[in-house]
Amino acid sequence: QLNRAHPGPPQYGRQPGSSFKPYIYAAAFESGYDPNSVFSGGPITLSQGPGLPPWKPKNYTSGQGGNYTIRAAIAYSVNLVAVRVLQEVGVEKARRYASRIIDIPKERLARSSRPQAMPSSPREGCGRSGASSTRFATLTAS
Repeated sequence: QLNRAHPGPPQYGRQPGSSFKPYIYAAAFESGYDPNSVFSGGPITLSQGPGLPPWKPKNYTSGQGGNYTIRAAIAYSVNLVAVRVLQEVGVEKARRYASRIIDIPKERLARSSRPQAMPSSPREGCGRSGASSTRFATLTAS
């Protein structure tokens, strides 16, 4: 039987990135978002910097576009909602939160070599307002 909670290769269960999603959402709740906050699960393209190809994160299944409440995004493990929530909350805040919960120094949590696109203003995006469009300084919708 498939153990969906087991982090590891797809044939063994959930991908390691999905194992980190609870910390992203917990940091969002601590930041004032709630389970009914709405985010887009649609395609996005992130700049990785000059000379690097754009990064196009994907959902596990192609039919996961559209808007989701955080509650539904957790239930369906929608990757692109987690990416957008992480951008709203901030990578450092999510790392600090995970470090506190796991009780290990945040320096031991791996940093991505991929630059993070940041919102051009704190209120911009589709978080608490429920708007469906997200615009980031280095983020373009595809």
